Amino acid sequence: MEHSATVFSMPNLPYVVVPHTFTSRSPEQVKADVEPLIGDLIKGITTAPPLVPGQLGEAGGLRRAKSEIFHGAHTYDAWEKMNEVFMERGWGDGFPLVAPTPEKVEAALKAVTKAPLEVLGQLAPGNGLATVEKIAINCVMAGCMPEHLPVLVTAVEAMLKTPQSVFPIRTIAQSTGPHFFILLINGPVVKRLSINSGMCMLGPGKPGRVNTVLGRALRFIMMNVGHSYPGNGDMDTIGTPHKYSFCVAENEDASPWTAFHEDRGFRKDQSTVTVLGGEDVMHVKDYNNQADELLNTWACAAARPRESQFEARLEFTERHCFMMISPDHARIIAEQGYSKRGIREYVAAHSLAPIKWINSETRNRPDAIKPQWRWTLTADQEMLIPVIQDPDDIHMAVMGGPTGKSDFARLLGQPTITAEIICAAAATGKSDAEEVSATQKVINPFNCEPEKSC
Repeated sequence: MEHSATVFSMPNLPYVVVPHTFTSRSPEQVKADVEPLIGDLIKGITTAPPLVPGQLGEAGGLRRAKSEIFHGAHTYDAWEKMNEVFMERGWGDGFPLVAPTPEKVEAALKAVTKAPLEVLGQLAPGNGLATVEKIAINCVMAGCMPEHLPVLVTAVEAMLKTPQSVFPIRTIAQSTGPHFFILLINGPVVKRLSINSGMCMLGPGKPGRVNTVLGRALRFIMMNVGHSYPGNGDMDTIGTPHKYSFCVAENEDASPWTAFHEDRGFRKDQSTVTVLGGEDVMHVKDYNNQADELLNTWACAAARPRESQFEARLEFTERHCFMMISPDHARIIAEQGYSKRGIREYVAAHSLAPIKWINSETRNRPDAIKPQWRWTLTADQEMLIPVIQDPDDIHMAVMGGPTGKSDFARLLGQPTITAEIICAAAATGKSDAEEVSATQKVINPFNCEPEKSC
């Protein structure tokens, strides 16, 4: 609560703490939790000092990050101590971190045209100032090479430039659900950076190494710049391994259609990144060689009702989805005459589920249902209606290796804008080898005192 109050510029907001969350509890249980606290709530409202608006971060006082030195019997020992301290501060994901040395960070910064202290915006949920240098530090920690930085800078820009009503970044970042960020890469940069668009692109192992570090870097950025920390900004109930890293690239050579970024107005020879907010992923296995049958399998995946499908508050659309189509499936479907538009229309029309499933959560809360859907409360509960009501809510890209196996992701909100990746001419690839010593000098991302938590 204190973290949220600070984020929303009300650091001295009075509050009370109830013993349980209100979800999944009966009205009687909620009443029993709240009634003993009414007096404290009234006291807090009536006796607390006036709210003093806090100051959000301003670019005027920005400074370059300071260095921090870790000592050890040898370099590896110092690196281990750095990892222990960084993890204690909550800056990592549980896996070993690459030391963000000044040399590595400076090498990364040479790969972009922007100044280190240029502010891209305030990144939710903690409204942290997203400077290019902070992004570079987190990319190095994730294992990125200098030439990877333009991808992440562009991805952050795309998220910040997309309206919250379209791409609900705050909800994706801090929801109690297992939401995660998907990086979708298109264009020549895929081959230039050896981003895997084929077999095992999501890893583990060598083929998906670049995908792994790119996706991991975005997670670090959301944590260490956006302050989406587990239990303090990210309130996920169980969590998901998809949060560690999720970066895919379109297999454009294997696609019978125009690429994702071409459909969004870019040329084939332009490199782009798009960010999607994932909710879950379903495997779509079908070895059929008939397009209609394949699309029926896709429609079955799409027909899983969403929570609060008809709820009035969900104006940012919890109905969008992402078809990750394998080359085999794409070839068969295209050879039998289906365009991308035809796929969308077929899958939307056949994504049928009974009303009793779609309305299961809101049936007992009729006031929460959008007026246009209240007729479903008295209709035949076995009636089938489409879960996806608009074909344009279906997004797709061809990716993966051979065999008839694809994936289907439900999204929270729509994809971000698609943004072009611009690399600096000075990008040189790997940084120079560092001299082995008995100390490890690294960038301290938040200018904390050594051995202290921020």
